[in-house]
Amino acid sequence: MDNPDTFTPSGESYMEYLDSSGGSYRDYLDSIAHSLHGTKLKCVAREAMDLQPGGRVIDIGCGPATDTIEFAEEVGPDGQVVGIDLDPGMVAIANTRAMDSGVDGWTNHLVGAASPLPYPADAFDSWHAERVLQHMPEIAVHTALMEAQRVVRSGGRVVVVDTDWGTLAVSSGPVGVERRLVRLVGQRMANGYVGRHLPRLLRRAGLVVEVVEPYAVSLGQDSFAYVMLPTVRHALAAGYVTPVEVRVWEQNLLDFAATGDFLAVVTMFVLVARSP
Repeated sequence: MDNPDTFTPSGESYMEYLDSSGGSYRDYLDSIAHSLHGTKLKCVAREAMDLQPGGRVIDIGCGPATDTIEFAEEVGPDGQVVGIDLDPGMVAIANTRAMDSGVDGWTNHLVGAASPLPYPADAFDSWHAERVLQHMPEIAVHTALMEAQRVVRSGGRVVVVDTDWGTLAVSSGPVGVERRLVRLVGQRMANGYVGRHLPRLLRRAGLVVEVVEPYAVSLGQDSFAYVMLPTVRHALAAGYVTPVEVRVWEQNLLDFAATGDFLAVVTMFVLVARSP
């Protein structure tokens, strides 16, 4: 869908046109997960978790089994993998994918929140959350990380991958318009700048931070539209930008896309901590 030659203005904006083929939140999660940068981040996180045969893993915000199936393949049938997600639809898809992959015997996805978890202390060897804490206010992040410290055995790993939307940079002509819109992306999320605060938040929960690694992640046009379109609509409704400003900005995006120069980059952080 990222071919600009298919764009024919028909009353909808460029962002709306991209979004019309952008798919659901599940598609967005899968798209990022299977992108070049997303795959690299997942490899880094999986290596940091030090998964072993027979290991016990819990994945918070598992989505449609974005990571749990690979975790299950790592720990094998003697291990245990649990995925937690608030969305029953995502959990249903995740369990179906686990069954289709043949790992359902030791993999289970449940509807629930990051805290409290229905497991005793020291129940897991590792706790994982990717692109989840950005959707939670800071007090909820604190309780989730405290719960991670509780359910992970001493010496076990807590691995967090999340975003700092204040670092989003988009190659487009009107930089002033881009900066106003980018600022709103972070502000409109529950915790849009969580990436830069993760070391402090992990330590505050009693975890021992061992690794803090930033990664520049490119967004394709569809993913970018999925993230930006609600912000653009909000900015227009609130008068932060004018329709003319947005149209010029979008035309610049279209022109760059036509020449292969579209670029949208955001910083994601991988943090590895140890339960004391």
